[in-house]
Amino acid sequence: MPRDHYGSNRDQSEYYGALQNLVDSLFPDDWDELGDEAGAATSGADAATSGASGAADAADGVAAGTAVAGASGAADAAAAFGVSERAAGLLGLAALVPDAADAEPAAEAAGPTVRRLDAILAAEAADLPDDLIRIVKLLPPGDYTRARLCTQLNSALAGHAWGQVYGTVE
Repeated sequence: MPRDHYGSNRDQSEYYGALQNLVDSLFPDDWDELGDEAGAATSGADAATSGASGAADAADGVAAGTAVAGASGAADAAAAFGVSERAAGLLGLAALVPDAADAEPAAEAAGPTVRRLDAILAAEAADLPDDLIRIVKLLPPGDYTRARLCTQLNSALAGHAWGQVYGTVE
């Protein structure tokens, strides 16, 4: 694959800070001020999808003779492990999540999330060089808060020793 940056890993690229701009565009500073409109725009499709899958899960649970009360355990496990409720139920992840009464406050505050595909599409729309698009495509599938997205991108940048070339993200 062709490299868009030539020189040493000490020289800054002309695309230095481009990933920071990408993260800033995915998570605007005024997200809280946007209120329900921003949440509705990003979660409208999610709600339709989760509503359909929730109905299918409930039908599967009734057909299999399982109690619907176990669904909250699957929901907690899905949130803790970043997978769908169905996957959490099939894998039995609810047994690995402590009860709500025993749980400590979450270290990372829940906030707006973006999907991996959103990040890839934003990177391609921003016309980033192949090296940076490859970094974004290294993201594992899932939903990302700003902190988790930055951690994943910084990890990939550090693994390629491109932190000084392209900059890290916050």
